[in-house]
Amino acid sequence: MTIELLFYTQIASILAYVAASFALYRLLVAKKDSTIELLEKHNGVLEAKIRALELQAPDVLTDALSRRIDSAKKEIAALSEDGDLHRAEIEQKKKDLKGLTNRLGVLQGILKENSLVCPTCFSIEASHDVRVTKMELNGQESDVFVGYSQYECGMATLGSNQVKPCPKSIES
Repeated sequence: MTIELLFYTQIASILAYVAASFALYRLLVAKKDSTIELLEKHNGVLEAKIRALELQAPDVLTDALSRRIDSAKKEIAALSEDGDLHRAEIEQKKKDLKGLTNRLGVLQGILKENSLVCPTCFSIEASHDVRVTKMELNGQESDVFVGYSQYECGMATLGSNQVKPCPKSIES
């Protein structure tokens, strides 16, 4: 009877081990699936933000401000021809022009600060990508996500490192 008892005990422990392994496996798969689902949702949100930002491309904003500046200059020229009759209007238009010029400068600063334009020739960013590179930190190698930007002029950067220089900086 003791040998049979040991045999059945071993069978029960093997079955318990297999059942526990399957339960842990199912738990791991469920966690992985929920992580994938969460990342897909996050990816969708980021893609929506990218589409919204593409509609507000830097060149569209600068073109709009440039058109407003040109329009203000034309109005000032037309009013100057009329002479002293419109002196107050001319002064107001000059103030408006100065304000628009300041806003354009601020916008260009923001674009340059956020690396949306080439720092040398101010051509706009043609593409932006995130790349994975290996980096050693405290003796351990780990993956690091680094931004890769390419500009219309041909310049390319990987993180803060310049991969390909701006052709206009080579000419200078």
